[in-house]
Amino acid sequence: MSKRGIITKALAGIPAENRQFVKKSLDVQDQIADLLAKKGWTQKELAARMGKTEAEVSRWLNELHNLTMKSIAKLEVALGEDIILTPGTAARWRPTVQWTVHATINDPHFAAGSRWIKPPVTSTSKTNGSDTNASAA
Repeated sequence: MSKRGIITKALAGIPAENRQFVKKSLDVQDQIADLLAKKGWTQKELAARMGKTEAEVSRWLNELHNLTMKSIAKLEVALGEDIILTPGTAARWRPTVQWTVHATINDPHFAAGSRWIKPPVTSTSKTNGSDTNASAA
């Protein structure tokens, strides 16, 4: 049997919920890593802000750790940003935000799922007769 056939057969034997768990776990880890990079924070800084050990945060971000919703909520509060986009959150953003995919077919993370980020919201207002663009992150 060819190498591709062996891999295909092995993947077929993995339950769909396990494949989905791996995909979602990697998506969440990528989102957290992107937010840390955006803020210029290290895992150590995030751990300090959360009152956790650096080792615990490292496990969350580097292993297939089963994060609870409570842990994700704590991460979102510490980061000041949503990690998981729910339909309710998306509905509130829909009028002002356009999403951009930050991955290409050649990106090694593409197979694990595209990484999405929320771009800055810009609005135009008139001040003393001139247009001013304000940006909120």
